[in-house]
Amino acid sequence: MKLKLLALLGLSLASLLLWLNESPNQRPANQKVVAITQIVDHSSLNAARQGLQDALTEAGYLENKNLKIITQNPQGNLSVAAQVAKSLNQQQVDAVVAISTTSAQTVLAANHSHHPIVFSSVTSPIEAQLVNNLAHPGGDITGTMDLAPQDELMALVHEILPHAKAIGVIYNPGEANSVKGLQMIELSSSLKVIKAPILSSADITQATNSIIQQVDAIILPTDNTVWSALDKLILIAHQHNVPVLTSDPDSVKKGVLLALGYSQYDVGYDAGKKLVRILNGEKPGDIPISVPERTSLYVNATSATDLKIKIPEHILLRAQMI
Repeated sequence: MKLKLLALLGLSLASLLLWLNESPNQRPANQKVVAITQIVDHSSLNAARQGLQDALTEAGYLENKNLKIITQNPQGNLSVAAQVAKSLNQQQVDAVVAISTTSAQTVLAANHSHHPIVFSSVTSPIEAQLVNNLAHPGGDITGTMDLAPQDELMALVHEILPHAKAIGVIYNPGEANSVKGLQMIELSSSLKVIKAPILSSADITQATNSIIQQVDAIILPTDNTVWSALDKLILIAHQHNVPVLTSDPDSVKKGVLLALGYSQYDVGYDAGKKLVRILNGEKPGDIPISVPERTSLYVNATSATDLKIKIPEHILLRAQMI
């Protein structure tokens, strides 16, 4: 295990160290340098990163011309994430982008150089102790939240599964965003909530099997640990004819029956627009934290057919089908 950790740490920091050895004088005078740290590689956070980069491009910040992007991915390892954050703190960058709550927490904790920080894909910035005020974050940080309307999602659960008695929630108690999502699910539903906590994506199979025969559906809050192993969860759920519903529209492509929330691409794009404002001279603490302008509703038609679930017509009319 120690050897694996050392190898992971070395691989994750290798590209960063190569860049750190580059003198600032070797870079064009008008070039901005942005470091992106993303806690783990999975489709949702990748979509957020793409949205952010598209916002930069649309604003005229072009990679390898007037923009240099350094991307770090600790692959879910908190020790590596902390090391990346400490290394970034010591360097000359114009801004640091943190994709996920954990990434934002580690970067902020190490930010003694007061680099501007923009976060993306954070559900609860206040609960995560990133800021005290969403409208006036102050300090060195701002960003875009993905706090989904869990009450609306639960209302859809009641419509689609009118005879349901219990729902399962799989979550990582170490992720503040996931705990917040769980609390909102419990407050929004009259159904029995059966919880299955996990500490890593390796726990997903055991956690899913532990509740699958007790629930009529599985509801997933925003949780990067769970989402990184979503394929395994969905496979088990569908084997037992249990639908999975989430607040992440991007997950519907993997077999989730229905998702209501903010597209992670839109979350990243909105964060990218805030980053552009910072690169143009604004202070992050003066930029309000917000959510994207619209939610998205997606339904997986194949999953509905396989699970023999009839989606009400009025829901289908407002949904995008996959």
